[in-house]
Amino acid sequence: MGNLLRNLAIACTCLGVFLLSSLLNNQAHAQCPVNAAFTASTVYVCQGSTVSFTNTTTGGAVFQGWFENTTAFSAAVNATRTFSIPGQYLISLIASNGSCQDTASTIIVVDPDVSGSALATNATCFGYSDGALNLTPAGGTPNIAYLNSRAATNWSNINSVAAAGFTSGITVECWARPAATWATTSPATNDGMILGVNTSGAFNRFLFGYNIVQQKFMYFDDAAGNRFQAGTSAPGNWYHVALTMTPLKNIVMYVNGVSVLTYTSTGNCIPTITDLFSIGQEFDGI
Repeated sequence: MGNLLRNLAIACTCLGVFLLSSLLNNQAHAQCPVNAAFTASTVYVCQGSTVSFTNTTTGGAVFQGWFENTTAFSAAVNATRTFSIPGQYLISLIASNGSCQDTASTIIVVDPDVSGSALATNATCFGYSDGALNLTPAGGTPNIAYLNSRAATNWSNINSVAAAGFTSGITVECWARPAATWATTSPATNDGMILGVNTSGAFNRFLFGYNIVQQKFMYFDDAAGNRFQAGTSAPGNWYHVALTMTPLKNIVMYVNGVSVLTYTSTGNCIPTITDLFSIGQEFDGI
């Protein structure tokens, strides 16, 4: 009986030490205050550009290390990095205070340089308008080309063509030249879609297009329906068109830099990172 009591006492003592040790370890872990964070001046750059990283870590970190993929490149509080080779780079900040450590990361996308050449053809005579200037671009990331067809599965995940999140809103813009006659994506309404964002479940976030009958650029979401620009934009001409959308769903459309539509939507029109981005078509599952 005496040996049994002693063994029980030893077992209880060991259990008490184990529990105390666990509590102390958990307490130490729970009290680690370091929260690594930083912002980048941009996450999409051209080859040869320099990006600045601003350390916004809280919690009393006394050491920070900056890494490009697995290569350390700075121990300064804030850092800069020049990206000479196209590609995607994982930038990480490790912040620590003793044994307390935290990590934050972001991805920088570096596109190839864009260059170009020009070939001029002089006018045949003074006052004639038969001269020309042909520009040939090279390098960079090629444009995305899609068919204007509902039947074609031509779209991209929006996160592959724009930064993730969209918490600060979104702007889409392009040059567009409406043709005088065309096969529209919506024959009943004569709407031709230029840019669109849709969910993978075939729900329209928003569409940006042109109506050939009214000769107007238009905006659509499921709550707004069709909203048309003020004035008209005759077919056969090139226009720079842009659409901005704030987190509060305040929408402004511009044609050649002039505001032609303002609207506040009540719809679910803000994109998410899993949505689908379309050019020249409306994707709604058919």
